[in-house]
Amino acid sequence: MPTLPPPARHDLTDAEWALLAPLLPAPPRRGRPRTWGIRSLLNGIFFRIRTGCPWPDVHERHGPWWRVYALFVHLRADGVWTNVHTRLLTHAQEQGKLSWRSVPTPRPLAGTSTPPAPGKTVSPAIWQSLLIMVFAAQGAGSQRRSTSALMPIAW
Repeated sequence: MPTLPPPARHDLTDAEWALLAPLLPAPPRRGRPRTWGIRSLLNGIFFRIRTGCPWPDVHERHGPWWRVYALFVHLRADGVWTNVHTRLLTHAQEQGKLSWRSVPTPRPLAGTSTPPAPGKTVSPAIWQSLLIMVFAAQGAGSQRRSTSALMPIAW
């Protein structure tokens, strides 16, 4: 099996892209055609959110950092991330990949004084995608955020 370069290890798979592509806005009909593919730019957004690096440190294989950032801001302003997040949750539930069972926890989540209420547990692959979408919808800032309060209790 060939080894992937580190920035490419978490790029969207063909199956993930097939699920995500219809949820994104269509390219504009007028104007100059895109120089960078939207899939590559999205991989850059996910790389930046996953690693917490500053925008200018997004790997050049994803396109110019300012193009990646501009797409992120555009999709956030248009409410696309919220729509994608809702539709991915719906899709995961339809596929039976969400579990609505209660899971006992040995200790409270970081920053809380009580254990969490019964919640959703999600398969690892779906959880990673959903977590990235949540951060994107919240407008991930330049500082790395703690994910301890967002992690599922059980897989």
